[in-house]
Amino acid sequence: MPKGRKIVADDGSTLTEWPDLETSYARLLEYTFGRAQQEGRLASVVVVGAMDGRRFDALYPYLSKGLAKAILIEPIPDRFALLGQTFAGQENLIFENCAIDATVGTREMLYVPIDAVEASGLPEDVIGMSSFYDDRNGIGGVGGTADRFAAIEAHRQRIEVRTCPLTDIVQKHGFTQIDILQTDTEGHDLYVLKSLDMDVVEPDTIFMEYYNMPTEERAELVSIFEARNYIYGNVRKDICATKHRLPAVKTSAVEARLRKLKRSIVKRIPGLKA
Repeated sequence: MPKGRKIVADDGSTLTEWPDLETSYARLLEYTFGRAQQEGRLASVVVVGAMDGRRFDALYPYLSKGLAKAILIEPIPDRFALLGQTFAGQENLIFENCAIDATVGTREMLYVPIDAVEASGLPEDVIGMSSFYDDRNGIGGVGGTADRFAAIEAHRQRIEVRTCPLTDIVQKHGFTQIDILQTDTEGHDLYVLKSLDMDVVEPDTIFMEYYNMPTEERAELVSIFEARNYIYGNVRKDICATKHRLPAVKTSAVEARLRKLKRSIVKRIPGLKA
């Protein structure tokens, strides 16, 4: 494990950072897909919480160009139908209509149907809030205004979905290597990772939604990364962990200020993504 320096995050947790090593997800995606092309192969990708495959998704430009063999996992039927339409005709993409959990079975999820979001004028980001939990994220009113939650609650529905451990799906489709694991599960991301037997297949890069997890689960996630010799960064809304040791691309002072300004704007305007 390369030596990093300890920092205290906004939530009071202690993290490690590696300022000389690359942990930007965008740059790691460029590297991963570029390397795969040089090696004459498709990148190996697994996405949990794929939604429609297009909105809010950094992988879309790569998947839409046929640059990956990927498993795309989405439990909510209307999102899953759009996912198939987004990547229609892509023979290297595998679609699984289920949620990832510790065991095979069923479990109830909360969501707002896409038709209801569009008809009611709710912010587009509500489409991405399907969740097992009502106390971790926007679908349960966390992090938003009372008026916003009232509007969501008026259209919120419950649905029973099929569940399966991630290891079962990866083995089912014969994935022995994962270049990129991306998860967006509204506070369930630690359990997604724990359902993957990382002694059998260990992703090179993992990009996960972070801020909807309770503090103790964030700490457990970081401890898993550190125990397995991942470096990690981008620890705000999301966290990006990688086995790669790429020199960091230095950001100019102007770029840093612009990014800070963008994050500030995103925080104030619902529906925008950093």
